[in-house]
Amino acid sequence: MEFEEKVKQLLEAHYKEAEVEVDFAYGAVKLNGYVISPDFEGKEILERQKEIYGYLKREIGAEAKRISIIFTYTPREFALMNAA
Repeated sequence: MEFEEKVKQLLEAHYKEAEVEVDFAYGAVKLNGYVISPDFEGKEILERQKEIYGYLKREIGAEAKRISIIFTYTPREFALMNAA
């Protein structure tokens, strides 16, 4: 299984109602992407990041170093960010 597919499946399993996109955009060496989830409601950005990276590190160990950044949004934040 490709690394990005593994990370995507782990995040989708952990955040049940999430939209998850991860890839090695533009030939990047490290994985990046985003997770949109109602589970982030009421959580500060730093708390979200610690949660995601802590979870992934427990699940994939040292391979977590292959991840650059995974942005975290609530559905409302993502909608506001993409409003015309």
